[in-house]
Amino acid sequence: MDSFFKKYQKHPAYQHILWSIQRDWLLRFLCATVLELAGAYTFHIFFSEKPLWSAVGLVIALGGMFMYYFLLRELPFSKHPIVTQLEEQPYDIVWLYTVRTQRMPFGLKLFESGLLYLKLIDGSHHCISLPSSKLRVVSHFLHRRLPHASVGYNEEREQWYQAAPELLLQEPPNERYN
Repeated sequence: MDSFFKKYQKHPAYQHILWSIQRDWLLRFLCATVLELAGAYTFHIFFSEKPLWSAVGLVIALGGMFMYYFLLRELPFSKHPIVTQLEEQPYDIVWLYTVRTQRMPFGLKLFESGLLYLKLIDGSHHCISLPSSKLRVVSHFLHRRLPHASVGYNEEREQWYQAAPELLLQEPPNERYN
């Protein structure tokens, strides 16, 4: 069974989704590395003088190792839950919307970021962090590939989703996904 989304893997919007997944993984890998190094350094410095601080360092280092374990289980990125959802079960996505956040201290626009939410028929969701400049491209791409899903946020859709997610289906999934 060939996936509907697999033919779009080279599309720029799909590449933005994959890039976002990889960036998120790399940031978590960096956090695990910092924990591992800080814990090992604390353990090494206080090993003979302060056993309590040495134990704290060991716990921090073990936390970093557990993070490595869970991060390595997510590889390869082609098996990521968002990619799997888009390629194998796109008809389960009933609603997608974007949220743009602007950080404006003292009225000066410093930074802008965005989130793309994919709400599923079972009540769960996926969230993709994207640069705000890419939100429209990715949202438009997904809207064209998922014509059965509602697009855009409002309180009425939120209430419908809370009551019964299938109320947000625009049209029944057709055979093109199979």
